[in-house]
Amino acid sequence: MEEGLAQLRALLVDASPEVQSNLYNGVSYGIRYANYPQALAAMDSILADPGLNAQQKQAANDVTDLLKTAAQNQLNAPSPAQ
Repeated sequence: MEEGLAQLRALLVDASPEVQSNLYNGVSYGIRYANYPQALAAMDSILADPGLNAQQKQAANDVTDLLKTAAQNQLNAPSPAQ
C-alpha cells in the first residue's frame, strides 16, 4: 500500500489544493492510524475531482482497491484475547 500511495502522491503533486488536502489529511492520516473508512472517504473525494487525468484516476483507483482490501482484512482479523 505504501508504494501505491507514494505513486499517487507523485502523480497528484500538481493537483488542486482540495485534492492535496484529501490526500494528506484524509488518506495518508487514515492509513497511518489504520482508519481505513476515513481513508476511503477521502479517496472518494479525490476520485470525484473533475481535474484528474486518466493516469491519476487509475492510480487513485489502485490505492482505493488496496484500502478496501486492508479494511476487509481488518474486519476479518481475530479479536485480541481478553
